[in-house]
Amino acid sequence: MTDDLKAQALRIVRLFAVAFAAQLVTTGTADLGWKTLAALGIGAAEAVVRQIWPTTPATPPKPAATSPTGG
Repeated sequence: MTDDLKAQALRIVRLFAVAFAAQLVTTGTADLGWKTLAALGIGAAEAVVRQIWPTTPATPPKPAATSPTGG
């Protein structure tokens, strides 16, 4: 494994851990179950995916052709 791949893997793990921890702090730890942890993990995975493949904005509509003004 190259140094670049190791750095990228560590970045992904770190991003997942930070997103997971932030969500865990927000939800609290009073009633944790497997379903809650799975939901937090999926949310953290989505954060990682959006960092790797960011969403692209929709292309703006083309302006309508304007008729020449008289005068």
